[in-house]
Amino acid sequence: MDVEPSFAWSRIAEVQQRLRSYTDLKYNQRPAVDNPALLWWFLRDRRLDVNEATEKLVKCLRWRRAFRVEYLGPDMFVKELRSGKGYVHQHPDIAGRPVMVAIARRHSIFHRELLESSRMCTWMLETTLQKLSMLEPPRPGDSHQEMEPEQALGIFDLREFSPLQADLEVAGFLIEVLYNYYPARTGKVLLVGAPDLFKAFWDNIKPLLGRYSKLADFVTVEELRHYFHPGLEPPEFASASATARRGLGALGGLGVGVGSLGAAVLAGCWAQRGRARKI
Repeated sequence: MDVEPSFAWSRIAEVQQRLRSYTDLKYNQRPAVDNPALLWWFLRDRRLDVNEATEKLVKCLRWRRAFRVEYLGPDMFVKELRSGKGYVHQHPDIAGRPVMVAIARRHSIFHRELLESSRMCTWMLETTLQKLSMLEPPRPGDSHQEMEPEQALGIFDLREFSPLQADLEVAGFLIEVLYNYYPARTGKVLLVGAPDLFKAFWDNIKPLLGRYSKLADFVTVEELRHYFHPGLEPPEFASASATARRGLGALGGLGVGVGSLGAAVLAGCWAQRGRARKI
């Protein structure tokens, strides 16, 4: 958003003034009013409308406190985490954005607790945010500002999608938090290998997304790979050759281990033979 620095900071000052009466609302254990980057993010999301930005930010901060976002950890959703249905990828995409991955076929509406699923979704978003910047507007007189990724990439692997994965409750929670509490923090969502069954499900949830629905693209596995440097895509989408290379790497490591073990056994046998001769 191209805005004069002086105008941007005047808008931030207006939001700060409105937040003075909410001294109990914190963001990452700091008073939100003292975080210009956070205020600027919500202003940009609300097209610089001070009233709307303040209202949305206060709603977000109250939810974070009620949901105890800053105290979430893997021990609170162990079953969900072990299922492998969602994770933050270790490599960024080609644009430098952190990547969240969800594997639909590993989720079942009959084998999940809504609270645990909701906690894991939120924890993944928070983990991703730690890899993102949240920039303040440039100060008056600054000629250049280093641009860093402020948005993440979301990937939904929808291959083998079935009615067991058509979870409206989890989808509703995710839409709510993305829109209200993490606005515009996801810059693109890739829906990979979606069957016709999912597209009917998508027609039900798309209206809930409003303008954010434009961020979603239906793509093939091959198209998804173009978002990553070769070999750095999530393992579920690796090409056959990349998978083979990874397998050979693992076998190579195993070979070293087996070779070392064999050498140790032979050395032990030789030492035993030497002791037998002395006896």
